Amino acid sequence: MVTESSRLESLSKLCQTTEDIPKVLEHISGVVAGAMSLDWEVESNILVTHLGGMQDNRLSVNFSSIQAYSKFTVTFHINPVVYPEERIFCECQHDIGDITTEKVLDALAQVPPGSNYLVNMVTIVDQMLYNHGTRRPS
Repeated sequence: MVTESSRLESLSKLCQTTEDIPKVLEHISGVVAGAMSLDWEVESNILVTHLGGMQDNRLSVNFSSIQAYSKFTVTFHINPVVYPEERIFCECQHDIGDITTEKVLDALAQVPPGSNYLVNMVTIVDQMLYNHGTRRPS
């Protein structure tokens, strides 16, 4: 993730002379700090309670509920340079049930960027699943 966000092309734009080296170091430091914070958020909060995984700048999280009779996967496309201050692009892969991709993406769009952004996004989907499951007849 850090490598993806610190490509040579973008660094060469920041550092055209030796006087620009502090700007590059500050940029890389910010990316590393953001990636560490993001890693903690994903590993300590999300992947403890959900199946999923991280590949490059994409986090895939599986959501399922027997009560709601639903199963789907949400993929979050994360840019660690701007996370958590800018919105994350999300995709939803519907597998089972009547919770549509549109419902999931609409719920995710309601979460404002900020502290614990990914955790808040996962929580809103969990709440949607829970609420859908409690409305189903027994």
